[in-house]
Amino acid sequence: MYTEEKPEETIESLMSRLKNKTVNHNKWKDYNKSILKNEIKLLLKRRNDLFNDIQLIATSVEMFKVQVDESPGMTYLDFVISAAATIFGTTVEDISSTSRKQEIINARQYIYSEVKSKDTSINLTTMGKMFNGVDFCHATVINSLKQHDRLHASDTLYRLKCGRCDQIIGKFLTKNK
Repeated sequence: MYTEEKPEETIESLMSRLKNKTVNHNKWKDYNKSILKNEIKLLLKRRNDLFNDIQLIATSVEMFKVQVDESPGMTYLDFVISAAATIFGTTVEDISSTSRKQEIINARQYIYSEVKSKDTSINLTTMGKMFNGVDFCHATVINSLKQHDRLHASDTLYRLKCGRCDQIIGKFLTKNK
C-alpha cells in the first residue's frame, strides 16, 4: 500500500540510516552505494505502484460511467456497493463475503462511511448486516469507520479512490432525485 512521504523526510531518513551504520571505512563507499541503490529502487517501486493504481482507477471510472447511465431502479445502497467494488478493484460478491483481503476491507470501510454520512440515524448493528445477511458486529463497523478516517488522512491512494467513488455516487444522486 502506498503511503505518502515528503521527499525531505525520505532523504532525511535515508541519511540518518546511513549515519547510524557502522562499517569498515574501506567498505563504506561500496556499502553507501548499495544502500542508496536499494532506497532508490524502493522509491521507484512505490511510484510505479501508485501510477498503476491510478491507471486502474481511471479505467474503472470510465467503465462505471456506462453503469451510471444504465442503472434505473437501483437502490442507493446497491449503487454505493457497486461503485466501491468497481473503484477498489473487487466484486460485489467479495464485499458481501467474510474475506479479509485489503482491497475488500477498504471497500467496506468506504461503504460504511458513505452510508453513515448520508443516514446518521442508522445504527451500527444495522450497518453490520448490510451485506446480504453477513453479520459484521457493530464493533467491526466502529473499527472500520475509524480505519476509514485514518486511511483517508494518511493514504493518498485510498483518498483518491474515495474521491472517485464520491464523484460517481454524486452523479447517481443528482440523476435519481
